[in-house]
Amino acid sequence: MSDYYPYPKRDPIKNYFPLPNEIFMLGLTPGELAVYSYLMRCEDRKTHQCHPSYRTIGRAVHLSQNTVAKHVNGLREKLLIVTENTEIVTRRGEKRNGTLLYTIRPAEKALRHFYEQQMHQLETVKDQETIRKKLAELDAIVHERIPRALAQKMAATNAEIIGLDAIKLIESGLGAICDATVAVTAPEEVRVKRIMARDSITEEYARSRIAAQKDADYFRAQCDYEFVNDLPTAEKAEHAAEVYINTIINNLKEETER
Repeated sequence: MSDYYPYPKRDPIKNYFPLPNEIFMLGLTPGELAVYSYLMRCEDRKTHQCHPSYRTIGRAVHLSQNTVAKHVNGLREKLLIVTENTEIVTRRGEKRNGTLLYTIRPAEKALRHFYEQQMHQLETVKDQETIRKKLAELDAIVHERIPRALAQKMAATNAEIIGLDAIKLIESGLGAICDATVAVTAPEEVRVKRIMARDSITEEYARSRIAAQKDADYFRAQCDYEFVNDLPTAEKAEHAAEVYINTIINNLKEETER
């Protein structure tokens, strides 16, 4: 104990970075694990984003820039990160490509994607049942964590209105604590194209993932409102959603004042 106590940087969280337990269940290569760990080290805890260059990452984990790029693609395919291109403007006013902007995705979503891929590749009913059990175990863990984390965030804010964006809001039981619930739906063909583009998967796999989920009728029956997101761009969908949500909020305020 005396060996550790005098070290002033051992306790403060700012001197450490968290690494999800689930990361060791995804079959990452040593290089992918090293790159992911460095991105977690750089991550802004509020935005879950960072933007180190390939060179910076390579120097930290002792890999070439080309190898770093390969591992970044691997992490992206495993849905652990999302990357965005950025631009910088030189002193001469010229636009140049900047470093990638990384957004660290929840490890639970990547793990679900990993199990769903395994399910798609398995042929025997017995093996598929094993994966289903693992998915159920994952859901149980996530559903146990969410209420505690949510209660902590709600206690720490003075916001008049709190919105929850959750994949399994109804199944986890969190819908019961909401004043209003909104089902976000889209035509199946639109969903297929979006999933293919977002996750870089085949049409067959995209359709199998949709088939494994509850259909839109289930959520229409369980939720108070429905927002149909069939708009062509994210910007238009965001604007329409904002207008729609504000309408719901105003309705709730009017009901409260009656």
